[in-house]
Amino acid sequence: AIIEKTCFSEDFSALLEEGREGLQSIARLLESKFHVQIASLDMTIELSFASKHEADLLQISPNSPVMIVNGKCMDEKLHPIYRSKQIIAGDKFKIAATQSFLNNAMK
Repeated sequence: AIIEKTCFSEDFSALLEEGREGLQSIARLLESKFHVQIASLDMTIELSFASKHEADLLQISPNSPVMIVNGKCMDEKLHPIYRSKQIIAGDKFKIAATQSFLNNAMK
């Protein structure tokens, strides 16, 4: 189970009109609809314990372990695209990471 909150800058307010299916791949949607490419993503991962409210939403016991992932996504001009926070029930999760850079970001 997961709780996710994503906050976009006003430049992307048209995303409010997208159905849930349209948001399955945010990166593809940003590129096709706004011609914006994600250049960087900073993430912080921490282990914590579920508050009562989080536990109710995740259907777990209060104070159960959770993983919290905070992220900040920037475009190629280093303008913010969105910030996100995920709270993931700690019973089962796996961390895998891939990092990619645009050609001009490596210079």
